[in-house]
Amino acid sequence: GYGASPFVPSMCLDRPIFYRDRADGYYGPGAYVLAKLIEDTAVLCAGSALFSVIVFYGCGLQGSFGVFFAVKFFASLAGVAVAYWCAAGSPNMAFACALLPAIVTVCQFMSGYLIVFSKIPAGWRWFYRINFVQCGFTALMQNQYAEQSSTSTIAKAQLELYMPTGNGVFTDPAFCVGMLACSTCVALVLTTVT
Repeated sequence: GYGASPFVPSMCLDRPIFYRDRADGYYGPGAYVLAKLIEDTAVLCAGSALFSVIVFYGCGLQGSFGVFFAVKFFASLAGVAVAYWCAAGSPNMAFACALLPAIVTVCQFMSGYLIVFSKIPAGWRWFYRINFVQCGFTALMQNQYAEQSSTSTIAKAQLELYMPTGNGVFTDPAFCVGMLACSTCVALVLTTVT
């Protein structure tokens, strides 16, 4: 989310070049967004791997390292895709740099972490289900506590507090990582058509 802010200026500053090259018929918006994504994915992959190794093993986290890395990588990728969309749809860089943190902040509040699901106003619960931040949080919570929940009262209490959906598909880490990937695709399509 917030870590995607550095990706906004490059997209905004490239806009005049993109308009000129598109007018000359060199490439369209889809090719441009795909090229930016490939360029930034290498940085995200390396950064996610380094972060994951340090945090997962340094903190002695439970569960699967692969799930932890996948959540970090795809959550970062979704954040970058939202940053692209903010940059593409904003009239200038200042607006885009203000819009991205506003979107991420709303996503943080409605993720079930800062405001637990039972306290989210009824009119906003739909947003919880489509929130990419919530998908990452749910996958991490399940990865950390699911195996321990039958033997540890603390783990069981954590899952009961933060996970409103029970043991269904919505709490499966693989489903949540898939939803992060889908969120990325949706944001990239919005960027392309904006």
